[in-house]
Amino acid sequence: EKVMEDYTVLPFRFCTIATSIEEIRNLLMKRYQEFKNLLRSMDNKVELGLKVIWRDMDAIFQEITESNKAVRNLKDRLLKKGTSASIDEKADLGKTVKEALDAKKAEETEEIIDALRPICTDIRNNKAIGDKMVLNSAFLVDRLREIEFDDAVDNLTRKYDERYMLKYVGPAPPFNFVELVIKSGQE
Repeated sequence: EKVMEDYTVLPFRFCTIATSIEEIRNLLMKRYQEFKNLLRSMDNKVELGLKVIWRDMDAIFQEITESNKAVRNLKDRLLKKGTSASIDEKADLGKTVKEALDAKKAEETEEIIDALRPICTDIRNNKAIGDKMVLNSAFLVDRLREIEFDDAVDNLTRKYDERYMLKYVGPAPPFNFVELVIKSGQE
């Protein structure tokens, strides 16, 4: 973090260890142009991470039931059947709800990203984990726009405080935007 304050950092895969100074020199000579290009493209940029999590899943499922006719019809049919509903019918409802939930996530993800897209250089959407997580993204941001990005995240937090919990981290090296793999002894 201290080095990042004044210099561009290129992240390597975790646990990358050189066995000697000579190995480092050989690596730098062999891949000089690659590192130079990466340093140039990542110059003055940082990674900022944002995870967005729904606060109230009951409310989300209620919205899905109200807005999705297929879910509503299946749910009503199962409620009428009560304990005589088959496993297949219950599975169909679960599948339909899951599809509606995924569609809702995609729609809400796009709305959040649209608010941040103009401020960043690049975006990596990582896998959202579990039903509650709407968004798990990394944003490549020029340092000169970092405060502007912070303000945009603050605005989203205020706007959606009742709906989402936002987890915002950074600045960090551009882990999601640079993939440097070094194999010991092969460079």
